[in-house]
Amino acid sequence: MPKGGNFVNVGLGGKAKYFKSSGSKIHDHFRAFLDDLVRERRLDTATARDLQETGHPYYLYTYDGEIKRDNCFLIGDSAGLASVDLGEGIGPAVESGLMAAREILGAGVYRKEDISVFSFGGIVRRLARRANRRHLAAA
Repeated sequence: MPKGGNFVNVGLGGKAKYFKSSGSKIHDHFRAFLDDLVRERRLDTATARDLQETGHPYYLYTYDGEIKRDNCFLIGDSAGLASVDLGEGIGPAVESGLMAAREILGAGVYRKEDISVFSFGGIVRRLARRANRRHLAAA
C-alpha cells in the first residue's frame, strides 16, 4: 500500500506456531519474497538489498480476552480481532469501532462474538444485507 515519501507497506505474515515449530523467522520469508520479485524482474537487486523490513506482531481473532470494561473499549488489533483467514485487520477494526460507538450511544451492544471471524464471511454477509435492503426498497 503506497504511503508517500518513497514508502510502501507490504503485508507478510504467518502463524507463530509455524515459526516456532519450523525454526524459521518471518524475516527469512520476507527475503525469500524479495528474491522471488528479483527473479521475476519485478524488483531490481540493488533495491531488494537496500529494503529494510519492519513490522510488529498482532493477534488473530480469538474469543479470549475482554474487549470492554467500564467506559473503556478495545477495537481492532488491540482487541485481537484480525480475521483468521487473511489476518486482515481493517474490516474488523471498522466493524468493532462501529459496534463500540453504537453501545456508547445506547443503540447497541458491543460483543466480540458478533464480529466477523473471517474476511470473506464478513464480506458475504455485508453484500447479502445490502442486496436485501435493495430488494426491500424495490418492493
